[in-house]
Amino acid sequence: MDDTDEVKRVCRRFRSSFLSPGSSLPAAEAFRRFRGRDPSHEPLLLHLGLKEINKPKQKGAKGDSKQEEEQGQKDHLGQQT
Repeated sequence: MDDTDEVKRVCRRFRSSFLSPGSSLPAAEAFRRFRGRDPSHEPLLLHLGLKEINKPKQKGAKGDSKQEEEQGQKDHLGQQT
C-alpha cells in the first residue's frame, strides 16, 4: 500500500472495527466487520506452508485412478505388493 490515503482509510476502519468497541464486541464479529467475511484458519495454514491449495485434478493425470491411489497408500505404509 503506497497510497497514503488508502492506508489512512484502512487504519480508520481497523480502529472502528477492533479498537473502539474493545472487548464489548466478540472477536469474530469484529473480524467480520473489518474483513467483510467470516474468520477462517485456512489462510494462516497456507501462509505457514502447512496446507497446499487444492487444485482440481485433470482427467488422465497421474494418480487419477483408484488403483494408483491405493498403490500410493500401500507405498506410503511400506507394504509390498
